Amino acid sequence: MALLSALTLACSEDSLVCHRASSPIVVDGRLQEPAWEEASKVSLKGPGLPAHVRLLWDETYWYLAFAVEDTDVWATSLKELPEVLSGDCVGVLVEGIAVYLSPMNVVADFKVHEGRRLFGWNLPGFLSATEISGTLNFPDRDSVWTAEIALPWAELGGPPELGEVKKVRLIRMDDGKKQVWPSKDQFGKVVWG
Repeated sequence: MALLSALTLACSEDSLVCHRASSPIVVDGRLQEPAWEEASKVSLKGPGLPAHVRLLWDETYWYLAFAVEDTDVWATSLKELPEVLSGDCVGVLVEGIAVYLSPMNVVADFKVHEGRRLFGWNLPGFLSATEISGTLNFPDRDSVWTAEIALPWAELGGPPELGEVKKVRLIRMDDGKKQVWPSKDQFGKVVWG
């Protein structure tokens, strides 16, 4: 009964089901594995060009695939959070962990412990890759950039049980404009299916 109510919950605007990957995911930024076509997909809300995120999981990782339209892909090579957020980036907040990724595959992450942000912390076992259709930091004819993120279950309390719910926030920054899921100023619910 709990699984049924969790999956019913997953049909609303601020919740979704994350399915188990039907085939292996190679974290290369290309999003070419057949499993991505079967993945849950959510559109980020806010000003700017469209941005979508797909979610999958296996026994080792939770996978996120961002595909963001962008006519001028821009990023800095600095790894500090303010610098990553000042350019184009995507991010996820879950279970007291925040990870932001730039088109240069530069990662800025932090952990919340006892109400305080711990900067300088690096998520062990984390994988990421990006790919740009266009040029970086040159105003010409860019069209899209993609990012794959693999968050290790070892840092998130272990693989989920079917029907388990985690509070999640998905983010995209583009030229100072913020897009999010869910659209309200709160966390969404991801149900593991």
